[in-house]
Amino acid sequence: MLILSQDKKNVINFDKVSNIWVEQTRVKYQCPDIEDFWGTLGEYENEERAEQVLIEIIERYDTLKRRSVYSMGDGGYTFEDKFYYKMPKK
Repeated sequence: MLILSQDKKNVINFDKVSNIWVEQTRVKYQCPDIEDFWGTLGEYENEERAEQVLIEIIERYDTLKRRSVYSMGDGGYTFEDKFYYKMPKK
C-alpha cells in the first residue's frame, strides 16, 4: 500500500516502513532501508486526531491484505479499494 503524505510531496511504500507511530500531534514513520530514515506523514490539531489517523492507516492496510487474499482465491482481483491512503488534511 502507498501512503500520500499530508503535504502531498511524498509517497511512502507502507511495505518498506518498519515503524509508524504518533509523537504528540504528528504521525511519523521509519524506513530502515534508507539509512534508518524517518519522516512525518502528517500533523494534526491534537494527539487524539493523530491516533485516529494512525488507526485508519492500519485498518486500510488490513482490509487490503484480507481482500487481496480472498480475491486471489476467486482467480482475480475483484474488489475496488484503492491501494493507497491519502493523509487527511485535518
